[in-house]
Amino acid sequence: MIGFDGPPRIPPGSGVLVQSYSEAGMSFTPINPNSQGFGRVYETNANAPDPYNGTVYLQAPQGSTLRFSFAGGSSLFGLISAEVAGYSTVVPAFSIPFIGYRPDGSTVQTNFSGGGINFRAVYFGPEFSGLSRVEIPTYAWSLDNLVVSIPEPNTGALLTTGVLALTLRRLKSPRRARAVARYCIPLGGCALVSSGVAQGTLAITFDGPPIIPRGSGIVVQSYYESGFYFSGLPSSDGFTRQGGGSPLIPDNGTAYVQAGAGDSLVFSNLNGNVFSLQAVDLAAFSTAAPNFSVPFVGYRANGSIVATNFSGSGINFRTVHFGPDFSGLSRVEIPAYAWSLDNLVVSIPEPSQELLVVGCCLAGLVLRRRGHS
Repeated sequence: MIGFDGPPRIPPGSGVLVQSYSEAGMSFTPINPNSQGFGRVYETNANAPDPYNGTVYLQAPQGSTLRFSFAGGSSLFGLISAEVAGYSTVVPAFSIPFIGYRPDGSTVQTNFSGGGINFRAVYFGPEFSGLSRVEIPTYAWSLDNLVVSIPEPNTGALLTTGVLALTLRRLKSPRRARAVARYCIPLGGCALVSSGVAQGTLAITFDGPPIIPRGSGIVVQSYYESGFYFSGLPSSDGFTRQGGGSPLIPDNGTAYVQAGAGDSLVFSNLNGNVFSLQAVDLAAFSTAAPNFSVPFVGYRANGSIVATNFSGSGINFRTVHFGPDFSGLSRVEIPAYAWSLDNLVVSIPEPSQELLVVGCCLAGLVLRRRGHS
């Protein structure tokens, strides 16, 4: 997720026009290099005429545009979601066209429109993939928390190992082949193993930054942990990160998330990986709202849906488990409120193990043949 909070630091309560910004390998510039640029804003006054979410975001005043891509066009990418709002209370309406360009010359386009200075999450369709750059050719908008995905490297790692094997096969000297393999096979293996980072079974505890002090809670529009991105549904107010510490609400000694009236939750993997739900800890919202009914709706890439509901009462967390049908998911939504949630256990398939075995066996067979030649 690109939060636009990177250097150079924007002082609280200020904004500055810039010609470029870079974060996580992605470069942001105006479409026209001779234009005035775009704004980086850090609004700290919740009653100001500008949007406010407690972090730095981008704005496009009159005459501004935006273009972004990985530096030097080094990687293709997809767009997953973004948070958008109006420019100010003076110009509260917005209409933001996103135009994606692919290396083959094809384009894809969508437009998000609305009104008001409260950020809301919007989502891109699966057609926003394989992009080399994206342009926003209009102004009068605010933008934050851009979620992009890049292709998983597993296939490339396997190809690297296969090319290594073919290279070794072509070397006429067994000694040279062994020397190359001594250094390259570990690297190929590392590439395959590293492609499985953030895979397997993960426990998302909601204790990540920014830290939520005990005795406090804050309504947020997004949260990121262990490669998963959490936000509210487009029509909701977001959700609450709660620090506990009160006898009137759940308290398990750690931070957790809550949904008050008007709140909701949706989450997915930032890299576009499919995943499964294993278990989660649930409780009521408070002693004033002691009953809960939490619907989990899972969406798969093929358009199929799976749903379940957990209900109960009381502010003591209890663990519930999902069935095997909650697998192969691209995103999950909780379209209801009046609940508390912690310790979400998810699992992601680990394809790299099989790829590593195939690649290493292939290289091993070549070495064996070279050794006997």
